[in-house]
Amino acid sequence: IRVPRACTVKARGVSCDVLLQGLQGDVDVKTVSGALHLRDLTGRVVAVAVSGAVSGEGLSGPLEVETVSGDVQLTRSSFATVQGKTVSGTMLLDVLPGPGPYRFRSVSGRVDLVVPAGGGCSVEMSSVSGRLHTDLPITHSWGQERQQGSEIQGGGAAGSFSTVSGDLRVRQMPGAPE
Repeated sequence: IRVPRACTVKARGVSCDVLLQGLQGDVDVKTVSGALHLRDLTGRVVAVAVSGAVSGEGLSGPLEVETVSGDVQLTRSSFATVQGKTVSGTMLLDVLPGPGPYRFRSVSGRVDLVVPAGGGCSVEMSSVSGRLHTDLPITHSWGQERQQGSEIQGGGAAGSFSTVSGDLRVRQMPGAPE
């Protein structure tokens, strides 16, 4: 379906893939078993997939993304804020330069955040058995095992991660100087 570049889109699907590309405006897309492909979107994005994957690049604006078992991979994007939820899927978000906050909830899915060269973040994590993993320097930490906070590489955008057994991984963009 072709629509004007500047518009609001609301799309629903059951067993189909959805591709949205080159739009400026709010996007609200949900699918039960299909994949969502999002490219070059400016505006608020709400993407929900039950068992399909969510992939995207070139996104700019607030993001709400939710999956049950599908993986999420969003690259080369600029998110002012993020609300991410998954039961067992993995979430990979590449570059979070905005002010935040970035909030993630998971049962057993892993969240993988990639920060730009020299960038850092401040993370609060609540978990039963999940762990924080990073190769970047933790410059300050507080709390206990199940409720902890860390400033990674001097701090930065604020994020929170609540999980039962999923892990949080923070790393630097591949190929970036350390």
